[in-house]
Amino acid sequence: MRGLIRVGLAAGAALVLAAPASAQQNVRATADSMIDACSQDFYDPRRDTCEWWLRGAVEGFQAMEHNKFCFPERWPTTEAVRLAFVDWADRNPDGKDLLRTVALIATLAENYPCTG
Repeated sequence: MRGLIRVGLAAGAALVLAAPASAQQNVRATADSMIDACSQDFYDPRRDTCEWWLRGAVEGFQAMEHNKFCFPERWPTTEAVRLAFVDWADRNPDGKDLLRTVALIATLAENYPCTG
């Protein structure tokens, strides 16, 4: 039993130590990979990656005080944001080299501008 606990603790420690490198890599990911994921059809597992990332990113942005974009009282659906992101990418091919969060903010600012 103690051996299993030690193995479990060692595995957990390895994951914790490895997390900063993988987290840093994800933070610096370019829009290209997310545009690809968001462009997939409904049954492609990469589309799930897109939708979960969009939900997390949008909620994170809204938790911060900013004036880059303003949603109406009723927030858009994840599908509406996904379609706007793919459309923005189609019209801005150079945007694929931006960080994915920068590309998403550009999409949201264009589609949901703050007024006044």
